[in-house]
Amino acid sequence: MDEQPDPQEEFLWVLDAQARIILSTSSVVQALGYQAAHIVGLAITELLHPEDQPALHEAIASARARPDSPVQLAIRVRHASGAHRLERLLVSATAPAGESARFTISLQHPARPPQQSTGAQSAEAGIRALQKWEALGSMAFGMGHDLDKLIGAARDALEQVLSHPGLPEGALEAARSARGAAHEAGNLTRSLLALGRELHDEPRRVAAGDVINRVMEVVHLLSRPNVHVRSDVTAGAPVVLGSELQLYRALLNLCINALEAMEQAGGVLELRLDAAEPGGELRRASPHLPAGPCVRISVRDEGRGIPADVMARLFEAFFTTKPRGMGLGLMVVRAIVRAHGGAVEVDAGPGRGSRFSIYLPPA
Repeated sequence: MDEQPDPQEEFLWVLDAQARIILSTSSVVQALGYQAAHIVGLAITELLHPEDQPALHEAIASARARPDSPVQLAIRVRHASGAHRLERLLVSATAPAGESARFTISLQHPARPPQQSTGAQSAEAGIRALQKWEALGSMAFGMGHDLDKLIGAARDALEQVLSHPGLPEGALEAARSARGAAHEAGNLTRSLLALGRELHDEPRRVAAGDVINRVMEVVHLLSRPNVHVRSDVTAGAPVVLGSELQLYRALLNLCINALEAMEQAGGVLELRLDAAEPGGELRRASPHLPAGPCVRISVRDEGRGIPADVMARLFEAFFTTKPRGMGLGLMVVRAIVRAHGGAVEVDAGPGRGSRFSIYLPPA
């Protein structure tokens, strides 16, 4: 009997800890008939046959318990036509557990040519989508604050104009219209701030070693056989104040870049956690760093390195050397680190690999 090829996976959704859809790809248009934007915010169970909803909850619970083992299930999904059709889904956990948990849902199709399809592919697709979502949130938060200041100033000026006695009726009408437009712009700003607020949650005590261990679980899943992954976490791992999810994302972003740099030649990817005093140059560039040693998390690879002209623009928004890159990943890493009161140091050169070191104030 001929061996059947593994099914191909089509990434559809990212779910939050409550199984709500927080990101939907354009694949749902062809696969299910929905416009992606129309189903963001829905509970995933709203798209399932009522009798099959418990099965999905069980699959999510299983993926949460074992992030390295994606769960396959056959389930009836409601298409845009209203009909329920039996589909094969793959559920993967792509972020730490708890309220910050994230899950991906992929649709499995019979493979056309024989090829290997693994849970790593689904996890990688989900991580890519999470990076884009997180980058969008970071940009939205920054833009929202800037717009809020501008709109507030315009609104105050319009109130002063409207309170001025003796204005012609035409001028008053124009000022009232402008005030209404400013009010609508304020609503839009609040939406942007809500989108990016996850970056700025109330800080909590975070064990840096736990974050590294969770990142390592995903990196082992994504790494190729020619890459050796290892970590060095000092005993009595230090604690920082911040968001565990955001630090997780920043480290995972750096690790994915490192894996891509070693895609052809392979090498060693090392995560190291220790306490270290920032160098003089970094201190001068980052006067907000506290005096004394900081918590240092380093990501080192033996890839192709970074040319000098690229180093100069490394954290620039929308700058990328990747054919399909967004040019936002490292900008977001730096934004996350700065939001934690820290700084990023890069040691890299052509042909000698790269080392990204994150310095964070100890709790």
